[in-house]
Amino acid sequence: MPSPSESSLRETSQRESSNSPSRPRRRLSLRSEAQSEYRRVKVNGGGGPVYVNNNVSTGKYTRYNFLLKNLSEQFSRMANVYFLIISVLTSLPISPKDPFSLIGTFVFVLTLSAVKEAYEDVQRHKSDEEANQQKCRVVAGGKEEEKIWRNVEVGDIMKISKDDPIPADMIILSTTDTHHGLCFIDTCNIDGETNLKTMNAMECSKHIKEDEEVKDLKFDVECELPNPSLYTFSGSADTNLATDKVSVSVNNVLLRGCVLRQTKNVYGAVIFTGHDTKLYKNASTAPFKVSYLMKMMNRCLILVFSFQGIICATNTFFAKRFLDSEVGKNQVYASNPFFLANDPNFNFNSKLELGIGFEIETWLTFVVAYSNLIPISLYVALELVKLFQVVLINNDKEMYHEETDTPTNARTSNLVEELGQVKFIFSDKTGTLTCNVMEFACCSIAGQKFHTTTSFESASSMFLDSKKFKDMGGEANFPQRLFWKLLAVCHTVLAEYPEGEEPDLNKVKYQAASPDEAALVSAAKEMGYGFLKGTPVLYQIQNEYSGEVEQWEILMVIEFNSTRKRMSVVCKSPEGKTLLLCKGADNIIVERLKEQVQTPGDEHLSPLAETNEHLGEFAEIGLRTLCLAYKELNEEEFKDVNEKWYQASLSIDNKDELQDKLAEEVERDLILVGATAIEDKLQDGVPEAIETLADAGIKLWVLTGDKQETAINIGFSCRLLVQDMNIHILSGAKTVSELKQHIMEIMMKDLKDGENEDVKRAIVVDGATLTLALHEDVKSQFLEFGLMCDVCICCRVSPKQKAEVVRLVKDMVVTPPVITLAIGDGANDVSMIQAAHIGIGISGQEGMQAVRASDFSIAQFRFLVRLLLVHGGWAYKRVAKFILFYFYKNMMNVFTEYFFAFQTSFSGQILFADWLSIGYNAAYSSFGCIFGFCLDQDVNAMTIMKNPRLYEFSMFGMGFDMYKFFGWMMLAFWHAAICYFVPMHYMNDAKADDGIMMGHWFHGTTSFIALILVVHLKLGVMVYSWNYLVYAGIGVSLLLFFVTFMILCTYWMSTGTLAWQEEMLGMSTLLFSTPKFWLCIFITSFTAIVPDFLMKYTQSNYAPFPHNIFHEIEMGHTVNGYFKPEKRSKSNITPGA
Repeated sequence: MPSPSESSLRETSQRESSNSPSRPRRRLSLRSEAQSEYRRVKVNGGGGPVYVNNNVSTGKYTRYNFLLKNLSEQFSRMANVYFLIISVLTSLPISPKDPFSLIGTFVFVLTLSAVKEAYEDVQRHKSDEEANQQKCRVVAGGKEEEKIWRNVEVGDIMKISKDDPIPADMIILSTTDTHHGLCFIDTCNIDGETNLKTMNAMECSKHIKEDEEVKDLKFDVECELPNPSLYTFSGSADTNLATDKVSVSVNNVLLRGCVLRQTKNVYGAVIFTGHDTKLYKNASTAPFKVSYLMKMMNRCLILVFSFQGIICATNTFFAKRFLDSEVGKNQVYASNPFFLANDPNFNFNSKLELGIGFEIETWLTFVVAYSNLIPISLYVALELVKLFQVVLINNDKEMYHEETDTPTNARTSNLVEELGQVKFIFSDKTGTLTCNVMEFACCSIAGQKFHTTTSFESASSMFLDSKKFKDMGGEANFPQRLFWKLLAVCHTVLAEYPEGEEPDLNKVKYQAASPDEAALVSAAKEMGYGFLKGTPVLYQIQNEYSGEVEQWEILMVIEFNSTRKRMSVVCKSPEGKTLLLCKGADNIIVERLKEQVQTPGDEHLSPLAETNEHLGEFAEIGLRTLCLAYKELNEEEFKDVNEKWYQASLSIDNKDELQDKLAEEVERDLILVGATAIEDKLQDGVPEAIETLADAGIKLWVLTGDKQETAINIGFSCRLLVQDMNIHILSGAKTVSELKQHIMEIMMKDLKDGENEDVKRAIVVDGATLTLALHEDVKSQFLEFGLMCDVCICCRVSPKQKAEVVRLVKDMVVTPPVITLAIGDGANDVSMIQAAHIGIGISGQEGMQAVRASDFSIAQFRFLVRLLLVHGGWAYKRVAKFILFYFYKNMMNVFTEYFFAFQTSFSGQILFADWLSIGYNAAYSSFGCIFGFCLDQDVNAMTIMKNPRLYEFSMFGMGFDMYKFFGWMMLAFWHAAICYFVPMHYMNDAKADDGIMMGHWFHGTTSFIALILVVHLKLGVMVYSWNYLVYAGIGVSLLLFFVTFMILCTYWMSTGTLAWQEEMLGMSTLLFSTPKFWLCIFITSFTAIVPDFLMKYTQSNYAPFPHNIFHEIEMGHTVNGYFKPEKRSKSNITPGA
């Protein structure tokens, strides 16, 4: 079982192990390894450099740096810096507020965040400690010793047993299989792939069986420096077991995080430990992404900061003018004298507490007074609303895939609202739109087309199975025999059988790095050439026709990668011939064919013309194609290639480049054997999903490695391409200028012929043309052309090109900005997923790399529709309304205070009691706001799925923009004016029962209560779906207010040792016993909210949004007329350049 700490790497960035309090890291003793080109390791000899030990730590903090580091992280947020400044100002004599009220709240928020961080980090340290304390076996002096993982060092020789996790990166010295040196490993914890992989021991040491044999073993290893590449390794070793240097490749290395399977024991020499291991070098977090809505909110925050500075400066200006006036000079407050006691000792100059000037001190006084403009609770409350959206997404049964027991997973809450604004989707094809479950369907051999399943039967095709193969000559038919034997030998498939049983083709299970390879080997088995088992040097093929087990000696394997797009095996046949067998993409193989074989007529070859014709037919019906070829090598040729390959393998700096160059030389003058065609079926619901997304206005770009014809056919199958669509094919251009001219010609023709905007367009681009299209001189024209089209399909693209296309749209389309989403299922999609605004990973057949790099993960492409249209649309509207409402209610609070400044001649006196202001954001208005919007639904999910154009509201950002922000601020101004001026003037002559005139705290508290009620009434106007959470949120908020208000007015809270708010003593009794107070509250609330009801009624009935109409329909009201999604049909294909 993988160690606990390994799983934590998926979410935690790489940390220095100096963070671990348990044991310090060990450094190089002589010189920094960073200054060296290679790592040198002495195995079993000692005396080599000392590297970092095997202790790992994924924690962010230690007990010594937690406080300083956490505080520095918290104050990296500008909002916290702002609140820190406000807290400092509050503690100064110029502050009109009680410092404890704000400082206490701020400290509480910081402490809460620190406790959360501390808890999460403690869990990381616990997980690390479990890993570091695991036990393993080290062989020293011919004897086994038990060590904990933390103490494993570079140069140690380890003994790993079956089902043990690998504690450090190590070179395999020997395995239980001393004949071939094979072992099997599970790499699921590293790359997510569940198929077992075969690794090889060093040829010179594979004979080692016992601990005693290790005693005299000496190895001096020279290898690459620690790096994150999981699939490459370069090194060499000098050993007393061989006369020459021995090459060390990635196939000889076990990585930390792997688990040993189906092998009793393995001896290995440790080369990388701790944070130098490749697993930990890969432990980096995905790029931090911020949603467009959050960027808009940050702009609003900057505006609010600026607005606060302006109104404080305005108040300071008027305060200075008042001080210079006759009234100020005479120290008499002529306006509303009851607000300030007639204190003969009061002097404006007493405000100069800090000696920094009247203007500065007054400005700072108002900054503190209006600090509620940016509430401390904003980020906490917003995160809670987003967290609700994550919970809804993760628990949606409609997006749960029962067959694989895979739910949808929102891996971040930062981007939930971004799901509602997607305009462009960039999708992989294989495994994303298709199932990535391959079935051998057709083939072309010697100019004849065959099908192996009745689904692809045609007049020009012949059915082929093992019986038909016999009738066609069987073993005597050389092209057929070579074709199927090539499939049985040219691969890296692993044959698995039930444990303890002898190899039996009836029970075999083929494990392959890709489903294509397994399908090809299975097809060869069905034709009578079954791959029985294999080692790095020998493949056994069960020949059904001769009844013999053929021994194919494997001399060299040139593996497949996304750049080469082919693989080759150099082997010795049972007849003793040295053959190079090659399979790969058709365009790659064809350009490497021997020139003389391009003329039909040789009975041993597949004619190129007929094969190309068959390849085109296969592609047209959506099949994945490969070409097969071979050549025979004489002894001299093989010796020369083998020697060059060996020399290249010893290189550490450029091993891959040298081997690729050598492969280019040897994979030439090939003889075409035939072609294969594999079916990869569409996932359930893909055509319907694509059609729905198109109706919602979302553009889909497919980026695939398949050939052009296959991609076009799949496009029609999944309704990406439809009838009546003009399809423009960009291919064949040789230069940038040629491509640019071709694009401009098509665009001009479309402008002349395409006045009808209902005409749909698609663009198909091949990989070579896409390389030109991404050139600086033409990419803007290519993008403009792509934006004109509804669909874009890019064929034969590399992983790097996928990311470049995404960045092209993401970075260059800025007016208006569009949100991009990339979706894929394999490691080749990771760069694309991370480049887009939103990355979606599909849990498919190609491991979990895409899922781990993604922001959200789903099991099937069809779930994307509900994720975007339903959850994305809901989340956008909820978050947008929440942000606007939060700004509104705080602006309303501050505007009320601002009006009071005019009544107090800008003295800086506050209207509301400190604890009421603090409670306003912390409790009195937040609960209703959070629970009112976190589950709000204007229309239900069924209505959205039936009417996808409802998504346009969120996609075009119609719920939040600067105009809406300013509109809400004006509304806050209006409501604040009502809540301030109505109580002030209506209750100006209010008296208590004993005849005493009411003071300004009485009027301020009345305004505050009116403010609370108006905020909740406005919330009620905005909420569409009233549920128990909405009722509970509003009820709790109001209950908290009245309960805390009553407590705050009690004797023991207003006087004595607490004295939190002395001015509130008896205020509740005074207010609630005054009939005029109740009437004033009613008039204020009614006057403020009635215009809002009228505005909503007018907008919903005379200028409705689509969701307003469907909401009315859901409520049972009759509504006449609404648009229907436009239909898409027939296509016209325009050939390329």
